[in-house]
Amino acid sequence: MVSIALSTGDGISHEFQLDLDNDGGESADCGTTDPCSQPFPPTTTFMFTVMANPATYTYYCIFHTIQMHGTFTINPGSTVGGVVTSPTNPVIIIQYITITSAVLVAIITATLFVARGGRKTTSNSKNS
Repeated sequence: MVSIALSTGDGISHEFQLDLDNDGGESADCGTTDPCSQPFPPTTTFMFTVMANPATYTYYCIFHTIQMHGTFTINPGSTVGGVVTSPTNPVIIIQYITITSAVLVAIITATLFVARGGRKTTSNSKNS
């Protein structure tokens, strides 16, 4: 999920469009092929899910495509807890290693427990 804070200081309506099909920002693609915000002045937060291959795409203001455009890069990544992150992020790598290590320790402990015949109990009964 991507969240973008959009604002304008000119009082004129704007609308963000991410041109995923690379056709030059046709407004007819809004809501079908290309994610688009609602028209806004002065501010809005636009949230959308990126369903595109990693690449660099162009974004436009639908009302001002010639003057207002830029690039939007989608990097390859993986989803962790609903958040897309880069696979080279050291924090994520450390989390994967920590989780993997904990699972391996649990498997080894369980295997040793079973191999030794489970828990041995001692009897403290007295014969009278």
